[in-house]
Amino acid sequence: EKWVEEIEVVDGNGNKIIVSGQDMKNFIGMEGSTGIIYSAKLKLLSEPMEKTISLYKFNTLNAMMDKIMILDKVSNVLSIDFFDELCSSFLNLGQSFHLLVEYSNDSGAIKDADEIAKMDELKEKLQHILVNKKYIYKEDPKIPLENTAKFVYWLQKNGVPCFGHFKLRVLHPCFRDASRLPEMYQLVDNLKGEVAGQYGIGIKRKRFMSLEKKTKYKSLKNIYDPAKLLNRGVLID
Repeated sequence: EKWVEEIEVVDGNGNKIIVSGQDMKNFIGMEGSTGIIYSAKLKLLSEPMEKTISLYKFNTLNAMMDKIMILDKVSNVLSIDFFDELCSSFLNLGQSFHLLVEYSNDSGAIKDADEIAKMDELKEKLQHILVNKKYIYKEDPKIPLENTAKFVYWLQKNGVPCFGHFKLRVLHPCFRDASRLPEMYQLVDNLKGEVAGQYGIGIKRKRFMSLEKKTKYKSLKNIYDPAKLLNRGVLID
């Protein structure tokens, strides 16, 4: 919601509401369970800047995490994309950990526009490779940076390929079947993370929400949609 100035909503009571500031959180991210957003005023971005990128290779998880901790504090780092050992091997980068780091200045080692485009294509290419290899369950947990190594170690131990976006704290472990998902959701909770960092909770994952979030969502539902007319079964029963 940081890119939104104002929204117009119809709630479950049939009221048209103009919402701004912190109150927008009562509707944005609520997956249609408190109201229908029919208009939004968005912030404008400045003209896209020239970017450079670097591809870093690491032989150990600890070495990679040390580098991430440094990069995360650098103001001209725009994004930090991550490929684990399995994903790196799928991309023919070798069986090591890799970080694809985007800079807003000339700090990156790769400056040629065509070469940058090739590096960017790796992320799209990986998606197709994973699907072709039958990794059809792509998850999106959001993990605190200080606990990420523990999560990635669990994935390594269980042979689960993973890529992600460290600036967003969102990782994408990919599974061939759903048998290990409950175990992973419990681990995410133990690591003070969120099961849904990017794709939403919906119906499938609502039972893995924290008690705090369930209480909050029920309270908002009672205010804006007490008759439970909107998106029944989503987020809460």
